[in-house]
Order: sequence, then structure tokens, then C-alpha cells
Amino acid sequence: MLETSRRADLTISMVRGLEGLRVIKPDWDRIHFAMDDPAYHQEWGWMAALQERLIEEPLYFVVLGRRDQAAAILPLHLQTLTKAGIKHSYLSFPHHNHVVLSDALIDTDLIGDEDFRDVLYFLEHQQEVHWDYIQLSGIYARSPLITWLKRSGLELEEFSANAYFDWDAGPFDTSLSKKFIKNIRRLATKAEQEQGALGTRYINDRESLPAAFEIFLELEASGWKGEVGTSTAIKHSPDLVSFYRQLLDTFCGDGAFQINLLEINGVPAAGQLCVSSGQSWFIMKVAYNDDLKRYGPGNILMLDFLEQVSTAAGFTEVNLVTSPPWADRWHLKKRPVYATQYFNGTIKGRLTEVVQHSKDVIKGFMRNGTND
Repeated sequence: MLETSRRADLTISMVRGLEGLRVIKPDWDRIHFAMDDPAYHQEWGWMAALQERLIEEPLYFVVLGRRDQAAAILPLHLQTLTKAGIKHSYLSFPHHNHVVLSDALIDTDLIGDEDFRDVLYFLEHQQEVHWDYIQLSGIYARSPLITWLKRSGLELEEFSANAYFDWDAGPFDTSLSKKFIKNIRRLATKAEQEQGALGTRYINDRESLPAAFEIFLELEASGWKGEVGTSTAIKHSPDLVSFYRQLLDTFCGDGAFQINLLEINGVPAAGQLCVSSGQSWFIMKVAYNDDLKRYGPGNILMLDFLEQVSTAAGFTEVNLVTSPPWADRWHLKKRPVYATQYFNGTIKGRLTEVVQHSKDVIKGFMRNGTND
């Protein structure tokens, strides 16, 4: 474990890999427990599953301490990228196609406004990891990391969006498209008349989840995601299957891992793979039966889930994690997802900064030219 700091009241250390993550688990859990409204990707079990099942390279965890307590933990993934024949090394949040949101863990009572600058100083001067720039993306809009970065002088840009539904302001369907909901109910009636009875199941107990997970995998692989040669279905990736099974084992103890299923005449028609954290349900993956898509089974299930969870105690939000095009038809609310960059003083780091700045200037000229 490497440890250094510029100030007497701070300690900054770094551990690596699954073994290092296990060492800092007590600190991780303490910070996570103190957070006002944590999200699934801030859970220790989520990070452990990523390291153990999806990311081959050892991750690095920078731990900032104050008064003998961990004040922040920053997970980092060392990656390489070749541009114009030049190989660059950069640090990011843990990266994978199935990782959308990322974050640091922060104890807002212990962290100082300038502390992130100390973290950057530490990363620039340690000798274990050589990097040219830092690219942090997928930062959740409600994360305290945003304020911490801004107070340290770093600029953030909107990277993507995060669609969600909440019900603080009134009845369940206050902000949703009335016309769209009416059409969903019409198709549900049509499906029942033409195919048979509709039924929904919400499975979150340890005994029933494995079988429900297998049904979800088959549903997801039944459509375009499962086509031979172009498959992105979870079922066709042993690593992804292992990753989600580990999440199931990790989160199911308190009912936080749930699979929602819609059946039409006993036949699986649509599914949702969900994780709850804080006051929110996060829909990680959706799937539907391609043979029944004319009825919009995914929408029927979504409407039923929203109606169910909006009356349940303890929850105030259903979050889609991303902002898929079909979310617009529901008129869901959206939050920005942020990213930031920081360039090291290496030659490659400075060259990358100059190139990035040139691209930003050109984009600015193009936007101004379009507006003229």
C-alpha cells in the first residue's frame, strides 16, 4: 500500500485488485451507510462483482483519509488507447459495456473542498501507475462527487442522460403521457382477448430468483439481441451470466434484487432485471418475447410495475439507468450524467490536452457558424 500526502491532516493511500478491495471493505461500508440516498453502483458488492467477473485488469482504489477515517474512495481503471499510432494510458472509472453509471464514495462530513487536488497530486507523484490523463464519465447527477470536483476547479460536461419516473408531486401518472398509457391499456386488453389471461410476477426471494433469472435470459435472447453473429444477449456471455448471478447473490438477501415478469396465457412475454438502492428502483435490463411484441409487452409490464411500486412504502423513484429512445414516449423526466477530464504533465498528456482543446475550438466555430 502506497501512502503519501501534502498536508498533515490527510492520508492518501492506494490499494489494488480484489484483495485490496476486501481490505478497504469496512471503510467502504461505513461511507456507503452514511450516504443520504445511495445508488446500486456505489455498493461494495457491485464493485466486487465487476472486479471478479468482468474486468480482468486489477482496479486501483485511492483512499483519502482524515482524522483516522476514510473520507473518500476513488475507484480507477488503467486503460490504454492508441491514436495516430501513439499509445496513451489513461485512468477512468471501472469500464465495461454493462457499466453505465460510476462514482466515488464520499463522506461529505469529512471531505474538504480542496481535497481532490491532493488526490491528483498523489496520482501524479506515485510511481506504481503511469498515466497521461484521467477521464471520469458516467457520474450520476445526484452524486456529491460533482460538487467536490467543481470546488476543486475541474469542469464537468453533460455526457449522457438518465431517465426516471417519480411520484412526489402527485398521483402516479401525473407527468406521464395520458395518450400513451391509454394505448398500453388498450393493447393489454387486446392481448387478453386474443391470447389469454395476463399475469405479472415480482420475484425477489432467494429460492425463486435463479429460475426467474433463467426465464429472463431466454426472453432477452429471443429478440434481436440474441441473433446469431450479432448477439449482445447476456445468455451468450459466460462472464456476464456470472456477473449477474453474483449480483443476484449479493443483493437478494434483503430483497434488493428483483426480476419482474409478464406472462400472457402462461407464456413469458416481458421481463425486467432490477436492483433497489436507497429510495429508488433501478431497471438494469429489459427484455420481451419477440413473438408477442405486437402487444407491447414491455410497456404493459412497465405500467404495472410503476403502479405497484408507486404505492409501496419506502420508494420514490423508478430509474432506467440510461435514457433509451422509447423513454420519450412515456414523457419521463431526465437528469444529466456528467464527465470530466484532467491531463497529466507528461508529454503525451500535454499533447492530448492540446488536441482536445483544438477539437473543442473547432466544434465551437462550427456551432457559431450554424447559428449565424
